[in-house]
Amino acid sequence: MGATKEQAEKTRQDLLATALIVFSNKGFNATRLEDISNEAGVTRGAFYWHFKNKKEIFCTLYRQIMNDFIESMKNTIGISQTPLQNLKSVLLTKIIELLVDENARRYGRLFYAVEYTPEVVTELEQIKKEMEIPIHNFFSSLIDQGKDSNEIRQDMETESIFLAAISTLQGTVNHIFDGILTITENDVKTIVNIFVEGIKNKTK
Repeated sequence: MGATKEQAEKTRQDLLATALIVFSNKGFNATRLEDISNEAGVTRGAFYWHFKNKKEIFCTLYRQIMNDFIESMKNTIGISQTPLQNLKSVLLTKIIELLVDENARRYGRLFYAVEYTPEVVTELEQIKKEMEIPIHNFFSSLIDQGKDSNEIRQDMETESIFLAAISTLQGTVNHIFDGILTITENDVKTIVNIFVEGIKNKTK
């Protein structure tokens, strides 16, 4: 009897979860299909039923992580918080996760500490471009809400504040994974506070 849709989907998700662990530990180039299928406890045939090659499972995983990142940012929003407080919470939560949550660290290693072949880079860049729009819209909406409530400075363009927010996020994450500096939770709080104080409207 063939696998049910539920069983097939479970196998697919198990392969993706296993691929995250293997890729984050070994990198893309050093990982073999057998590493993923053996670790997941499935046959090569089962792997090929869901993914045609290593590139496809990696890009599928990459897209899933990006989608999860966007959804998790939305879930960080607190109804009782102001737009600026929400913006601060998003930055703090997403960066500190990389310090304290092993699964989040695996996500981070895929983005910042794994080398790719040129053909994979091309597809990953396309995925990033697709995801830039919802990420931009999310941050810009929070910033505009903060400006409308006079909580965020009116003399700064929304796009400039967005770029500063993304630079705060990506710059700090880069330092976490480049191994040159040791970043602590207190460091993250200080960095994010500097950004928040820089955009806060202090005249209201």
